[in-house]
Amino acid sequence: MGDLISRQAVFDILNRSAWKTPEELELFELVKKLPSVTEDRKGKWIEETMIDGEVAYRCSKCNELFILIEGTPTDNMYYYCPHCGAEMENE
Repeated sequence: MGDLISRQAVFDILNRSAWKTPEELELFELVKKLPSVTEDRKGKWIEETMIDGEVAYRCSKCNELFILIEGTPTDNMYYYCPHCGAEMENE
């Protein structure tokens, strides 16, 4: 897995700052919203055929459905689920 950082470590660094600038507060809020990626969160794309014949892909971890304009998730460089952050195994 790639470079993982601890969300808590970022919070600790931001909390050490004596002055809370608007930029630091905005960063703090953005970090809170980031999806959590851990080494045990691996998923797979599940290919589904929709009623109209279009193909969609569902994340095996969060069950979120993604419809791509063309190609597969790998073709479109979706190596992680954009919804839950799970690392996706190769198709």
